[in-house]
Amino acid sequence: MMLSLPTSLTLSRLFLVALLAQAGLTPQLAHATEKKQTTMAPVEMQAAPVRQVDLAIPIRVPGTVESVEQSALAAKIQANVAEIKVKLGTKVQKGELLARLQAHELETRVVQAKAQLNQVQRSLALQERLLAQQAATQESVRSLRDSERIALAALREAEVMLSYTEIRAPYAGVISQKMVDVGDLTTPGTPLFQMEGTAGLQVKAQVPGEIIEGLSLGQSLPIAVPSIQASYVGKLVEIAPASNPSSRTSTIVMALNPDNNLRSGQYVLVLLPGKQAKALVIPPAAVSHWGQMERVFVLKDGRAQLRLVRTGAIVDGGIEITTGLDMGEIVLLGGSALLSQDQPVRVRP
Repeated sequence: MMLSLPTSLTLSRLFLVALLAQAGLTPQLAHATEKKQTTMAPVEMQAAPVRQVDLAIPIRVPGTVESVEQSALAAKIQANVAEIKVKLGTKVQKGELLARLQAHELETRVVQAKAQLNQVQRSLALQERLLAQQAATQESVRSLRDSERIALAALREAEVMLSYTEIRAPYAGVISQKMVDVGDLTTPGTPLFQMEGTAGLQVKAQVPGEIIEGLSLGQSLPIAVPSIQASYVGKLVEIAPASNPSSRTSTIVMALNPDNNLRSGQYVLVLLPGKQAKALVIPPAAVSHWGQMERVFVLKDGRAQLRLVRTGAIVDGGIEITTGLDMGEIVLLGGSALLSQDQPVRVRP
């Protein structure tokens, strides 16, 4: 249905009045008169100038949260997987059994090695008694002692190989990946589990070569987490001595305090010191939120004037203003809820 021209104009006018009201402006301000301005009671407030400072604009580089302790647990022998004791995400203690490989042949090998060692040791004991009675030679005793050492070494090797059939946790942690199932054939180096410890988290990032020279071990670096809108501080604990020739970046590692809500694999942004730039700064008390935007009131000819602004970094006890204000303007501090457009203001000393 088509609206008549007068009706359309009326709706447009009502929409404009509503917008003015949202901005803290009264409907009457659309038809502001000298009488309106002179009847508004003055408000006494503090004020401060917009000042300019030198601000280091941070350089943001992507990073990843990792566990300080992380290991890929691999098989050391060729055998079929006989039993798996854990699942993905299982928390385990140091030394806890994670999986067992088939061990029949190795168990038999240990039994045979023990039997061989016992036989050699009995023969050696007999020859040593005979030698004491001068019924045996030194040569025969030395030969049996060599055989004993060989048999003992064979037993130890068999026992070590048998121990490889049990996959145990090297430290307390959690199973982050499980790569095998019961019945799978493993060979030396076959990955079985990925495990992460509970000792803490760290952040790893790749930093451009031209920036790495300005960093030093022990330095604190801000870390932003976009997914949860949080920020932390990391301590620089490792700087790679050489850069990647293809990416021309170097790896840095930052330790995190244990009181964080981060998890391994999470995406973060590391804020590195950047170049100095001029920035406009005002006291935080001058800024108030207005819906999804921010606003300030400036003092002009003794009256409050509304300005929508965009803020940036917190610096030198103030807040950076990226758009909406000019150098030298005077902003009113606090009490923005009491102000309206063209409100008379007396500046409090």
